[in-house]
Amino acid sequence: MDKKGIKNFSLEALGKIQTIAEKEDLTYSGCFLARRNSEKLKRMEIFKYPCRINAFIAILCIKGSAKVIHNLQRYTIVKNCLFVSIPNSIIQIESWDDCEIYITAIDEDYAKRVSVDYKKMISVYVGMKKCPYIGLNRNEAESLSRTFHNMSDDMMLFKDRAYSDEIMNTSLNLSAYKFFSIISKYVDMLPGKHNQTTSRQDDHYNKFIQLLDKKFKNERSIGYYASQICVTPKYLSSLIKKMSGRTAAEWINGMVIMEAKHLLKYSNMNIQEISEYLNFPNQSFFTQYFRRETGTTPGCYRREP
Repeated sequence: MDKKGIKNFSLEALGKIQTIAEKEDLTYSGCFLARRNSEKLKRMEIFKYPCRINAFIAILCIKGSAKVIHNLQRYTIVKNCLFVSIPNSIIQIESWDDCEIYITAIDEDYAKRVSVDYKKMISVYVGMKKCPYIGLNRNEAESLSRTFHNMSDDMMLFKDRAYSDEIMNTSLNLSAYKFFSIISKYVDMLPGKHNQTTSRQDDHYNKFIQLLDKKFKNERSIGYYASQICVTPKYLSSLIKKMSGRTAAEWINGMVIMEAKHLLKYSNMNIQEISEYLNFPNQSFFTQYFRRETGTTPGCYRREP
């Protein structure tokens, strides 16, 4: 890995990498759908190292198992399990064992073009950010498997035909609502899950998460995010705590520390370079910040096995 650390990829860029694409993969204007077994997963060398993908990704395991590191947390995906990664998450595939999976990915631009109201799905979005791994029952897993298969059929049958855009948008909408319907009940079980909120609160929360994903390397002040959303810092802190169970400061610090840990473990950057990359005034300040949040120094963390 080069000195810039974690690789960043759009869905379009991933599709152009020869070790990723297979002849039977189906792509359509910002959508990607594929089925992978262990042999084909071996050729996806890019995922042996942490990378950030700017797309919504859903992985349904239909056979065997795979070990994944997602935003510093390790997960073992087994049969009838669904794994969901939201845009700008950091993912790495450690290993797989006689594994067969469906992978579907949708870039953010395409998601905005379809008519799914993601504001109404905000609890699902929040839940997946906190816990991306869901164990489905047999009927749910089979239903999602059919959904993936039907999307594949639609892409193959109607691609480049008259009304292909309308057909694919409709297919994607139906699949998205089915997907959200199945996983919503699991999100409801998560601790700290928010209940009914107003659309304005949803909008403020969603804007905060989107801003944080883009700006956390340079902006660590609650005041900055509050000003961008046109609310007071006190209101923003209260709202984020209410909706996610974590304060705005905890979200901000968590993102910075997650990035720092990945750079310490997986990049060739020295601590001074990491400090500069994350916009700290100097290495000493970064070390104090890291120690306060983790209980150890950057150097000690890097040397840990």
